[in-house]
Amino acid sequence: MHPQQTLLYDELLRKIEVTIHTLAPRSQKAFVMNRFDGQKYNQIAYELNISVKAVEAHISKALCCLRNAVRVPVIVLMLFYELS
Repeated sequence: MHPQQTLLYDELLRKIEVTIHTLAPRSQKAFVMNRFDGQKYNQIAYELNISVKAVEAHISKALCCLRNAVRVPVIVLMLFYELS
């Protein structure tokens, strides 16, 4: 991997981490439980004492924030890979 690719990749990871940490606490918790811990929506709902619909809303909100945060860096990274 080229140094520029590593730099862009590291920037993307930092942006993801920062975005996750700026989510509302419940959205952050639900997202981490689902995406990193592999828990199903019904398990998350039970543990957080909320409805499955609320879990869906929290994860949807988190994914929307992440998509918006990484949109430009991902495009730049993809273009860089195509050029190298």
